[in-house]
Amino acid sequence: MTPFLANSGCDIHAQDAWTISTGNSDIVVAVLDTGIHYTHEDLQANLWTNPNETSDGQDNDHNGFVDDLRGWNFVSNNANNYDDNTHKLFQGECIYDPQYHGTHVAGIIGAKGNNDRGIAGVCWDVRLMALKICDYCGITTADRIINALDYATKNGAFLTNNSYGGGPYSTSVKAAITRAQNRDRLYVAAAGNEQNGNNNDQNPVYPASYDNGNIIAVLATTNEDDRASFSNYGQNSVDVGAPGVDIFSAQSSGYGHMSGTSQAAPHVAGVAALALGVCPGLTYGPLKNLIINGADDVDDLNNKCVSDGRLNAYNVLNGLGGATSPSAPSNLVAYQIAWHIIGLRWNDNSNNELGFEIQRKDQYRTAFIHENGTDMNSTSYVYYQEIIDTSVPRSYYTYRVRAANKAGISSVTAAS
Repeated sequence: MTPFLANSGCDIHAQDAWTISTGNSDIVVAVLDTGIHYTHEDLQANLWTNPNETSDGQDNDHNGFVDDLRGWNFVSNNANNYDDNTHKLFQGECIYDPQYHGTHVAGIIGAKGNNDRGIAGVCWDVRLMALKICDYCGITTADRIINALDYATKNGAFLTNNSYGGGPYSTSVKAAITRAQNRDRLYVAAAGNEQNGNNNDQNPVYPASYDNGNIIAVLATTNEDDRASFSNYGQNSVDVGAPGVDIFSAQSSGYGHMSGTSQAAPHVAGVAALALGVCPGLTYGPLKNLIINGADDVDDLNNKCVSDGRLNAYNVLNGLGGATSPSAPSNLVAYQIAWHIIGLRWNDNSNNELGFEIQRKDQYRTAFIHENGTDMNSTSYVYYQEIIDTSVPRSYYTYRVRAANKAGISSVTAAS
């Protein structure tokens, strides 16, 4: 079967992008939503499994969550993060309407490709971390958002998809996004839906309108490359457009169509996952710039977003540099700078890397997880510092590093 995207793949040039990469199962995307239908035929193979947890009633990795094998339910505070979104809010009333919003979003990002089933997501090979923050009616709270963002940051997600919004400004939510920013996590946000579209420059909509540099806010476009009539916009506060009308993706155990900036955002998250799969050391700044600068100019988006255009997956991947793979870094040394600050130093044995991925584990974890990235380096040594989360007791950490560019990913250093 020839795979096809959850929408018309030619809209974002996904087929061209797939000639460069179809994904990398090392990349973890956290989906903050209504949960995921984790037995779905097109999603099951790409769901994240916590490599440091077992189902035994214990918190094996000491991350504060018991048996969090697939993520967490921040609504009921348990490990059952199954998508139960069977209602929606309409004129203040929660009415029956099977949405399965989180499942639909997850399918756009990473439904398994080339498997003779249903659809292919933007990123065929990826790991989808299901973080349920919305109840069966699709309603969430600031506390759930904060806790889920911190969970994603601490447990190895490279980026988060955030197809929710409309709440008031929250210093606590902004602080959680900043904590993710400090670990170079991209935060992909839906720009929001209004009856005739809202100018977010004039009337900010959160979380898309926070001024954090790691946020990329996404408006919705039609099949004709116009801005969807319901889609919010903003010349300065919204970054790029992506398909968001009548998108076909996973729902419950089947498939269905949905529209919204909620559907536009995961197209961007999927492309970001493709780029990180090629180069896992990319930090949020270069990655965000690739997405914005690589967008196709669209007349109807002129002065409606920073890029004036719609997402182009091929341009993002093609914009990554590197004709030959970088050599592996070596001589990694970890050392304590202060009681809560750890320094790393390693030999840079290449002059063509796009970035370095830093992985970490502690005494409770047997598997390394993604910790951070750092940009390309022009000297023989690379220095990196990180502030330790003192809210979770740890006695020691172990690190390793690898370099990457478009041509390949190096082997990791010896652990230190």
